[in-house]
Amino acid sequence: MRARRKRRSSTPLLLLLLCGILGLLVYLELEEGLRIFEPQPAADTIPIERAATASGQGQFEAGPAAIFAMPPLRSYAEIVRRPLFNATRRPPAPASVAAIPQAAPELPPLRFLLIGLIVSPEERVALIRPGDGGAVIRVLEGQEVERWVIEKILPDRVIVRRGDTAKEVFLQMDVP
Repeated sequence: MRARRKRRSSTPLLLLLLCGILGLLVYLELEEGLRIFEPQPAADTIPIERAATASGQGQFEAGPAAIFAMPPLRSYAEIVRRPLFNATRRPPAPASVAAIPQAAPELPPLRFLLIGLIVSPEERVALIRPGDGGAVIRVLEGQEVERWVIEKILPDRVIVRRGDTAKEVFLQMDVP
């Protein structure tokens, strides 16, 4: 019984000692910059100074004063002539003017805000405030607001149509 009691009392002491050692390692790492687990360079790497002189690229400034400088843009001209991610490694053909589709005439922007929706099994109603700040109007599917037809009323938005153009108007949550 005595040996069992002795073993129990030594376990917290060993754990306390282990915590103290780990705490000391953390302190040394943070305060003094101790680098116990710093990775070592691979054996097949060449120091930068030797690599620069071996390749004949010119002088290399060693030490903290060395600053990286990008090469001039003209040295990348070959990349433009032979694009890396193109299967033929040729630049794409210029687009012809006839191939560019003409944009449809721009419709005027929507000048109203969707400020409320009532969706029930019997009916769907949208509450819309005109852009000029007028009174809130109540519209149903199929009605027209500022030459836009209310095509569909959904729980979070209204789909409006004008000619061939359809737009979604989302419920404005921040409108008082």
